[in-house]
Amino acid sequence: MEQQMTFSRYKNVNTFKGMIGITPNGVISFILELFTSSISDKVVFIRSKLMDRLEPNDIVMADKGFLIANELEKIGCASYIAQYS
Repeated sequence: MEQQMTFSRYKNVNTFKGMIGITPNGVISFILELFTSSISDKVVFIRSKLMDRLEPNDIVMADKGFLIANELEKIGCASYIAQYS
């Protein structure tokens, strides 16, 4: 049962998810606890309470899997989704 909670169909291995906040000047601003990989990236973001720390017009840079634009728009912020090959 425990292995099922950490199995990632996307990566085909057992994984955990976490999140680290880094400021524009490279300082780590927070480290979130690890979650089982069965949780969505969006839920990890919401549980991080990062939105409580943001101010209007802030921009959050994230990986393409983080579908958080709607949540950020509600508080007057935006997202920049990294585009890499």
